[in-house]
Amino acid sequence: MPDSVFLRNELSIRFIQALKLLSLPTMPSHMDTAMAPIIDKYLQHLYLLSSTPQLSTNENIQSFIDVINEIQQSHLDTLCLFASTVNTHSSLLDNKPTLNPSFYEKFYLLNMSSALLMNEFISLSKSRTNLVKSIDLLDTTSMIAQESIHAFKSKGLKCPDINVLDLNESVKTNALYYEPHLKSILYELFDNSIKATIKTHSSMNHLPPIQVKIAAGNEDVSIQISDQAGGIPLSKVSTLWSRNLVFHKLTKSKPFGTNLASCNLMAKYFGGDLSLVSMEGLGTDTTLHLHQLGDHAVENLSDIHGVEVEDSSTWLLNLLSKQ
Repeated sequence: MPDSVFLRNELSIRFIQALKLLSLPTMPSHMDTAMAPIIDKYLQHLYLLSSTPQLSTNENIQSFIDVINEIQQSHLDTLCLFASTVNTHSSLLDNKPTLNPSFYEKFYLLNMSSALLMNEFISLSKSRTNLVKSIDLLDTTSMIAQESIHAFKSKGLKCPDINVLDLNESVKTNALYYEPHLKSILYELFDNSIKATIKTHSSMNHLPPIQVKIAAGNEDVSIQISDQAGGIPLSKVSTLWSRNLVFHKLTKSKPFGTNLASCNLMAKYFGGDLSLVSMEGLGTDTTLHLHQLGDHAVENLSDIHGVEVEDSSTWLLNLLSKQ
């Protein structure tokens, strides 16, 4: 089964690349002991992958599917352990960055892409359903908007209306995208705008609505969310994108989209972007840009492109020989 062979090779490369990052000389010495259990987790993932038999029979393929299910759950535990470790050390250092920002970005993208590959493989194995698919942006954005409103109203909170408009009235605006990522990003953006609107206009009986516009060009499709929640001071805008925040408050139920910094990386993964323009005293426009991917989704993950399994395996053997 070609997909199985591809997945085994790709996951091996990505897990070894993650191990490389955890073993860099730039890793703070005070974190060596704390990172040891996390390194062991990745070694366990690699052992499971390498111990699966040749994928030449249906029985062996089913065994491989079971292994991927096991790794998928363990991988989420590994990320939660990493996030907890980093956040603990950060608090001990008075919330100063524990690791280099580029480390967070590379480590996040490697693990997010690994999770995506496993989720897609498991979905195809169970129901032959692709998670990367053409998505109706108006329907999906409207659904997430209403679910976000319901979440606040179910807590007894008043909530602004969210008006969603597709500027391409004659043709539906679709995008080929990974649906769980799109939903995570939209939930985060709506959550931020709703909270800010409630906080800024708490004394008002009727809250100013949040306006959403969807537009499609020759290369990109964009979703712009505009609120009237008072805006953000310019001095604070840059901190919203800090790569040091991408693993902040990570949980198994929200392993990747927990704040604007992680949503920004999530958007960049398939060649998109997330931008923010704020006018203090008025409100904020946040725009999700999605690349028109055509028939195939292409990862923005240059660090592993061209890396061979053999190269990664040689590095791993050198690491194990030193332990």
